[in-house]
Amino acid sequence: MKNIEKYKEDLKHLIDKGDNLDVSIKYECYPEKIAEQIKAAFKDEKKVQEYIKKILPFNKEYQSWYSESLVLIKYFKGHKKTI
Repeated sequence: MKNIEKYKEDLKHLIDKGDNLDVSIKYECYPEKIAEQIKAAFKDEKKVQEYIKKILPFNKEYQSWYSESLVLIKYFKGHKKTI
């Protein structure tokens, strides 16, 4: 696998994790409102509870996501002509 392919996979992973962190920070700030939205989306209490249990702890996950993202941004910035 070429380096660029690895970086593209890493980018996809970071975008997915960023989406999860978005839910995480919203849930930490507005737990009742976000729980209502989750319930409306799933309509199954068991699935709702499973989803809520899987929400990442923002304060433990953000820094690693940010650091990894920064490395990737620097890489793409330096290689924008080859992408």
